Amino acid sequence: CNPFIHSHLYRTRFPSCLQVAYTTLSSYINRTDSTTDIILRVVNEQARILIGNKEIGQDGQDQSNVVTTAGQLDTLEQLARVHALLVYQSIGLFDGDIRSRHLAEGRISVLDRWTNEMVESASRIELPSITHDSFDSRDASLSHPFNDNTESTWHAWILAESARRTWRIATVLQSLFCILQQGWIICPGGMYLTTRQGFWDAPTASEWEKLCSEVDAGFIKRFDTQDVFLLNPQDVDEFGTLILESTYSSERLRRWRLEKIIG
Repeated sequence: CNPFIHSHLYRTRFPSCLQVAYTTLSSYINRTDSTTDIILRVVNEQARILIGNKEIGQDGQDQSNVVTTAGQLDTLEQLARVHALLVYQSIGLFDGDIRSRHLAEGRISVLDRWTNEMVESASRIELPSITHDSFDSRDASLSHPFNDNTESTWHAWILAESARRTWRIATVLQSLFCILQQGWIICPGGMYLTTRQGFWDAPTASEWEKLCSEVDAGFIKRFDTQDVFLLNPQDVDEFGTLILESTYSSERLRRWRLEKIIG
Protein backbone atom coordinates (compact mmCIF):
# COMPACT_ATOMS: atom_id res chain seq x y z
CA CYS A 1 0.00 0.00 0.00
CA ASN A 2 1.36 3.43 -0.90
CA PRO A 3 2.58 5.22 2.29
CA PHE A 4 0.22 8.15 1.66
CA ILE A 5 -2.81 5.86 1.43
CA HIS A 6 -1.61 3.77 4.37
CA SER A 7 -1.36 6.80 6.67
CA HIS A 8 -4.89 7.92 5.78
CA LEU A 9 -6.46 4.49 6.14
CA TYR A 10 -5.78 4.74 9.86
CA ARG A 11 -7.83 7.95 10.00
CA THR A 12 -11.02 6.42 8.56
CA ARG A 13 -14.13 5.24 10.37
CA PHE A 14 -12.45 1.82 10.39
CA PRO A 15 -9.21 2.98 12.08
CA SER A 16 -8.75 -0.19 14.10
CA CYS A 17 -9.67 -2.85 11.54
CA LEU A 18 -6.35 -2.63 9.67
CA GLN A 19 -4.28 -2.53 12.81
CA VAL A 20 -6.12 -5.58 14.15
CA ALA A 21 -5.78 -7.38 10.80
CA TYR A 22 -2.05 -6.67 10.54
CA THR A 23 -1.47 -7.72 14.15
CA THR A 24 -3.41 -10.92 13.51
CA LEU A 25 -1.39 -11.59 10.36
CA SER A 26 1.86 -11.08 12.27
CA SER A 27 0.68 -13.53 14.92
CA TYR A 28 -0.28 -16.05 12.25
CA ILE A 29 3.08 -15.77 10.46
CA ASN A 30 4.90 -16.35 13.77
CA ARG A 31 2.55 -19.08 15.00
CA THR A 32 3.71 -22.29 16.65
CA ASP A 33 2.01 -25.67 16.90
CA SER A 34 0.68 -24.72 20.32
CA THR A 35 -0.74 -21.33 19.23
CA THR A 36 -2.16 -22.17 15.78
CA ASP A 37 -5.65 -23.15 16.96
CA ILE A 38 -6.21 -20.03 19.04
CA ILE A 39 -4.84 -17.75 16.30
CA LEU A 40 -7.21 -19.29 13.75
CA ARG A 41 -10.09 -18.70 16.17
CA VAL A 42 -9.00 -15.05 16.43
CA VAL A 43 -8.86 -14.79 12.61
CA ASN A 44 -12.40 -16.08 12.23
CA GLU A 45 -13.74 -13.96 15.08
CA GLN A 46 -12.15 -10.76 13.76
CA ALA A 47 -13.52 -11.46 10.28
CA ARG A 48 -16.98 -11.93 11.81
CA ILE A 49 -16.68 -8.66 13.74
CA LEU A 50 -15.45 -6.78 10.65
CA ILE A 51 -18.36 -7.91 8.54
CA GLY A 52 -21.03 -7.82 11.22
CA ASN A 53 -23.04 -10.55 12.90
CA LYS A 54 -26.15 -9.88 10.82
CA GLU A 55 -24.33 -10.17 7.51
CA ILE A 56 -22.37 -13.35 8.19
CA GLY A 57 -23.97 -16.05 10.26
CA GLN A 58 -22.08 -18.23 12.70
CA ASP A 59 -21.85 -20.94 10.02
CA GLY A 60 -20.03 -18.52 7.72
CA GLN A 61 -22.84 -18.29 5.18
CA ASP A 62 -23.68 -14.93 3.62
CA GLN A 63 -26.99 -13.71 5.01
CA SER A 64 -27.04 -10.68 2.67
CA ASN A 65 -28.25 -8.41 5.46
CA VAL A 66 -25.67 -5.66 5.30
CA VAL A 67 -24.99 -3.85 8.53
CA THR A 68 -22.57 -1.28 7.12
CA THR A 69 -23.50 -0.38 3.57
CA ALA A 70 -21.12 1.00 0.97
CA GLY A 71 -23.22 4.17 0.81
CA GLN A 72 -22.12 5.03 4.36
CA LEU A 73 -18.42 4.73 3.53
CA ASP A 74 -16.06 6.81 1.45
CA THR A 75 -13.51 5.20 -0.85
CA LEU A 76 -10.70 5.17 1.71
CA GLU A 77 -12.92 3.45 4.25
CA GLN A 78 -13.95 0.86 1.69
CA LEU A 79 -10.30 0.33 0.80
CA ALA A 80 -9.50 -0.20 4.49
CA ARG A 81 -12.15 -2.85 5.06
CA VAL A 82 -11.19 -4.71 1.87
CA HIS A 83 -7.54 -4.80 2.95
CA ALA A 84 -8.53 -6.13 6.36
CA LEU A 85 -10.84 -8.81 4.97
CA LEU A 86 -8.14 -9.81 2.47
CA VAL A 87 -5.89 -10.71 5.39
CA TYR A 88 -8.51 -12.99 6.91
CA GLN A 89 -9.40 -14.58 3.56
CA SER A 90 -5.75 -15.27 2.74
CA ILE A 91 -5.41 -17.19 5.99
CA GLY A 92 -8.80 -18.87 6.03
CA LEU A 93 -8.81 -20.13 2.45
CA PHE A 94 -5.26 -21.46 2.31
CA ASP A 95 -4.25 -22.46 5.85
CA GLY A 96 -5.66 -25.97 5.49
CA ASP A 97 -7.84 -25.87 8.58
CA ILE A 98 -11.23 -27.28 7.57
CA ARG A 99 -13.38 -25.02 9.77
CA SER A 100 -11.46 -21.88 8.79
CA ARG A 101 -11.78 -22.74 5.13
CA HIS A 102 -15.52 -23.34 5.49
CA LEU A 103 -16.00 -19.96 7.16
CA ALA A 104 -13.80 -18.22 4.60
CA GLU A 105 -15.79 -19.77 1.74
CA GLY A 106 -18.86 -18.12 3.21
CA ARG A 107 -17.08 -14.77 3.03
CA ILE A 108 -16.07 -15.02 -0.64
CA SER A 109 -19.20 -13.25 -1.87
CA VAL A 110 -18.71 -10.51 0.74
CA LEU A 111 -15.17 -9.74 -0.38
CA ASP A 112 -16.30 -9.80 -4.01
CA ARG A 113 -19.08 -7.33 -3.24
CA TRP A 114 -16.92 -5.05 -1.11
CA THR A 115 -14.20 -4.99 -3.76
CA ASN A 116 -16.63 -4.08 -6.53
CA GLU A 117 -18.21 -1.39 -4.35
CA MET A 118 -14.76 0.04 -3.63
CA VAL A 119 -13.95 0.25 -7.35
CA GLU A 120 -17.33 1.78 -8.12
CA SER A 121 -16.80 4.38 -5.40
CA ALA A 122 -13.33 5.21 -6.73
CA SER A 123 -14.72 5.72 -10.23
CA ARG A 124 -17.19 8.32 -8.97
CA ILE A 125 -15.02 10.57 -6.83
CA GLU A 126 -14.45 14.13 -8.00
CA LEU A 127 -11.43 16.41 -7.96
CA PRO A 128 -9.96 18.90 -6.01
CA SER A 129 -10.07 19.81 -2.34
CA ILE A 130 -7.59 17.08 -1.48
CA THR A 131 -4.69 18.27 0.60
CA HIS A 132 -1.90 16.35 2.28
CA ASP A 133 -3.35 17.00 5.73
CA SER A 134 -7.03 16.72 4.88
CA PHE A 135 -7.90 13.89 2.52
CA ASP A 136 -11.56 13.38 1.70
CA SER A 137 -11.97 11.10 -1.28
CA ARG A 138 -15.51 12.38 -1.82
CA ASP A 139 -13.95 15.70 -2.87
CA ALA A 140 -11.44 14.16 -5.28
CA SER A 141 -11.94 13.69 -9.00
CA LEU A 142 -10.38 10.99 -11.14
CA SER A 143 -12.07 12.24 -14.28
CA HIS A 144 -9.20 14.46 -15.40
CA PRO A 145 -5.61 13.19 -15.38
CA PHE A 146 -4.14 16.65 -14.76
CA ASN A 147 -5.20 19.62 -12.70
CA ASP A 148 -3.67 22.93 -11.60
CA ASN A 149 -3.42 21.41 -8.17
CA THR A 150 -0.75 18.77 -8.83
CA GLU A 151 -0.76 17.59 -5.22
CA SER A 152 -4.50 16.92 -5.31
CA THR A 153 -4.28 15.11 -8.62
CA TRP A 154 -1.41 12.97 -7.38
CA HIS A 155 -3.35 11.98 -4.27
CA ALA A 156 -6.41 11.17 -6.36
CA TRP A 157 -4.30 8.99 -8.65
CA ILE A 158 -2.83 7.14 -5.66
CA LEU A 159 -6.33 6.41 -4.40
CA ALA A 160 -7.45 5.17 -7.82
CA GLU A 161 -4.36 3.00 -8.29
CA SER A 162 -4.76 1.62 -4.75
CA ALA A 163 -8.32 0.56 -5.60
CA ARG A 164 -7.17 -1.04 -8.86
CA ARG A 165 -4.32 -2.95 -7.27
CA THR A 166 -6.47 -4.08 -4.36
CA TRP A 167 -9.12 -5.32 -6.81
CA ARG A 168 -6.46 -7.31 -8.63
CA ILE A 169 -5.11 -8.97 -5.48
CA ALA A 170 -8.58 -9.81 -4.16
CA THR A 171 -9.67 -11.23 -7.51
CA VAL A 172 -6.55 -13.35 -7.95
CA LEU A 173 -6.69 -14.64 -4.37
CA GLN A 174 -10.25 -15.89 -4.50
CA SER A 175 -10.09 -17.01 -8.14
CA LEU A 176 -7.09 -19.17 -7.33
CA PHE A 177 -8.96 -20.82 -4.49
CA CYS A 178 -12.02 -21.51 -6.66
CA ILE A 179 -9.86 -22.98 -9.43
CA LEU A 180 -8.12 -25.29 -6.95
CA GLN A 181 -11.47 -26.26 -5.45
CA GLN A 182 -13.61 -26.81 -8.54
CA GLY A 183 -11.25 -26.55 -11.50
CA TRP A 184 -12.91 -23.53 -13.10
CA ILE A 185 -14.18 -20.02 -12.43
CA ILE A 186 -16.24 -17.38 -14.17
CA CYS A 187 -13.93 -14.76 -15.67
CA PRO A 188 -13.87 -11.79 -13.27
CA GLY A 189 -12.91 -9.35 -16.04
CA GLY A 190 -9.92 -7.07 -16.08
CA MET A 191 -8.69 -3.71 -14.90
CA TYR A 192 -5.89 -1.42 -16.00
CA LEU A 193 -2.87 -1.20 -13.70
CA THR A 194 0.23 0.97 -13.71
CA THR A 195 3.42 -1.06 -14.09
CA ARG A 196 6.08 1.54 -14.97
CA GLN A 197 8.86 1.87 -12.39
CA GLY A 198 8.74 5.09 -10.37
CA PHE A 199 5.07 6.06 -10.64
CA TRP A 200 3.85 4.22 -7.54
CA ASP A 201 6.97 5.04 -5.53
CA ALA A 202 7.21 8.72 -6.49
CA PRO A 203 8.03 10.57 -3.24
CA THR A 204 6.45 13.89 -4.28
CA ALA A 205 3.71 15.20 -6.54
CA SER A 206 6.21 17.09 -8.69
CA GLU A 207 8.29 13.97 -9.35
CA TRP A 208 5.14 12.02 -10.20
CA GLU A 209 4.00 14.77 -12.59
CA LYS A 210 7.44 14.82 -14.22
CA LEU A 211 7.20 11.07 -14.87
CA CYS A 212 3.73 11.50 -16.36
CA SER A 213 5.06 14.04 -18.84
CA GLU A 214 8.12 11.99 -19.82
CA VAL A 215 7.12 8.32 -20.11
CA ASP A 216 4.10 6.09 -20.49
CA ALA A 217 2.72 4.82 -17.19
CA GLY A 218 2.71 1.25 -18.47
CA PHE A 219 -1.04 0.70 -18.16
CA ILE A 220 -1.92 -2.94 -18.80
CA LYS A 221 -4.94 -5.20 -18.48
CA ARG A 222 -4.81 -8.85 -17.48
CA PHE A 223 -5.05 -10.07 -21.05
CA ASP A 224 -2.31 -7.67 -22.17
CA THR A 225 0.20 -8.78 -19.56
CA GLN A 226 2.57 -10.11 -22.21
CA ASP A 227 3.13 -6.51 -23.36
CA VAL A 228 5.16 -5.91 -20.23
CA PHE A 229 7.82 -8.27 -21.60
CA LEU A 230 8.53 -5.62 -24.24
CA LEU A 231 9.89 -3.36 -21.49
CA ASN A 232 13.25 -3.68 -19.81
CA PRO A 233 13.01 -5.43 -16.42
CA GLN A 234 14.36 -2.36 -14.61
CA ASP A 235 11.50 -0.30 -16.04
CA VAL A 236 8.81 -2.47 -14.41
CA ASP A 237 7.87 -1.87 -10.78
CA GLU A 238 7.60 -4.53 -8.08
CA PHE A 239 3.84 -4.98 -8.48
CA GLY A 240 4.12 -5.32 -12.25
CA THR A 241 6.81 -7.94 -11.79
CA LEU A 242 4.59 -9.81 -9.33
CA ILE A 243 1.78 -9.82 -11.89
CA LEU A 244 4.10 -11.30 -14.51
CA GLU A 245 5.30 -13.99 -12.13
CA SER A 246 1.78 -14.96 -11.05
CA THR A 247 0.54 -15.00 -14.65
CA TYR A 248 3.47 -16.88 -16.14
CA SER A 249 6.27 -18.30 -13.98
CA SER A 250 9.53 -17.47 -12.29
CA GLU A 251 11.34 -19.25 -15.10
CA ARG A 252 9.67 -17.03 -17.71
CA LEU A 253 10.82 -13.97 -15.75
CA ARG A 254 14.38 -15.27 -15.64
CA ARG A 255 14.37 -15.81 -19.40
CA TRP A 256 12.97 -12.29 -19.89
CA ARG A 257 15.74 -10.77 -17.84
CA LEU A 258 18.40 -12.78 -19.68
CA GLU A 259 16.96 -11.92 -23.08
CA LYS A 260 17.07 -8.21 -22.29
CA ILE A 261 20.64 -8.44 -21.00
CA ILE A 262 21.83 -10.41 -24.04
CA GLY A 263 19.73 -8.39 -26.48
